[in-house]
Amino acid sequence: MVTATARARAEAMSWLKVGVISGILAGIVYIIYEMVVAEISGQGLLMPLRRIGAMVLGPDVLSPTAAAGTAVIVGIILALILSIVYGVAVALTVAGISDFQENPRLLIGAVTLWAFFLYIFNYFFWGRTFWPWFFQSNSFWQFLGITVFFGTVLGLLLAERKHLGGR
Repeated sequence: MVTATARARAEAMSWLKVGVISGILAGIVYIIYEMVVAEISGQGLLMPLRRIGAMVLGPDVLSPTAAAGTAVIVGIILALILSIVYGVAVALTVAGISDFQENPRLLIGAVTLWAFFLYIFNYFFWGRTFWPWFFQSNSFWQFLGITVFFGTVLGLLLAERKHLGGR
């Protein structure tokens, strides 16, 4: 006989798994978007990953003479770690709100709105405080990327959680 606690634990683990997978997939979509925008705007395909890598390695890796390899690898790893953290946080929040589980449109809209606030906080607080080089790119395109190409994609993936190994 399965207890209520065991069922709740299984449900939480299911949402955790879906959060990890959804976060990774939404993070990849976002990274690709950022790379395309950077290339089109003349900054170079790898600049977004270098900027993210510079969060750990420091701004020297943004110099045109600096080798991009390490910064790009660190940027990919950090972007995916953050995507997983955000994906799991949102998934576990959704797990506790039945209205989101029952209404995919509400879920997608709420996650998109959450991503908008994530953009505001990350860009204007963290960015201005610790990583001013993020202001070298157009803030509209970053807003669009985080809100739509991360947030909406994450919401869509969470709404389809059964296809990602969820219950």
